Parts: sequence; C-alpha cells; structure tokens
Amino acid sequence: VVAFLSEILFAKLEPNIITYSALNSECEKSRRRQWQQVVALLSEMAVVKLDPNTITYDALNSECERSRRSQWQQAVALLSAIGEAKLEPDIITYGTVNSACEKSR
Repeated sequence: VVAFLSEILFAKLEPNIITYSALNSECEKSRRRQWQQVVALLSEMAVVKLDPNTITYDALNSECERSRRSQWQQAVALLSAIGEAKLEPDIITYGTVNSACEKSR
C-alpha cells in the first residue's frame, strides 16, 4: 500500500482524500493487520495537506480495533483527533473505539 502511494507521488500525481480512503480500505482488507501503515497514511495526508474526514478516521479506528493486539490507545487518540479536526464522530467511530477498548482486556 505504501509502495503504491510512493508510485503515485513519483508519477507526480496528486492523491486526494479518495486515494487515501482507498489505501486505508486496502490495509483493512489485508489478512495481515497493518495498523501502523494506516497511521503512517494519516501522517502522509498531513504532509500533502489533505484533511481526513470521518470515514478516514473510521477506517483507521477499525484497523486499530482489528489488530492482533488491540491498539485501544491509538483508537482513543484518533477519537480525540476527530474532535480536534472539528469533525462529528459517527456510530461506526464509537463502535470501533469501544470494541478496541473491550478487546484490550
């Protein structure tokens, strides 16, 4: 996924929110849980000055929740980031953060 993003940037194409959402979705579908890559994609969005939306954060939280060792701290941090970005969390947001916290027990 990160290699594909590198190719996009190398070709001097401008990724947009849809590009990053699709890449996040691919990480989520992968058999290997890739929460670190998903978080790296969020950082990359900041570099190219793209603002993530609620769907982007939901995909990130979902990957944190599904990782082998639930990344509940990261999911809670992402929930906080949603508020800081002045976005409205949705039912998916709360559900994945709640599930990540439950799985950490």
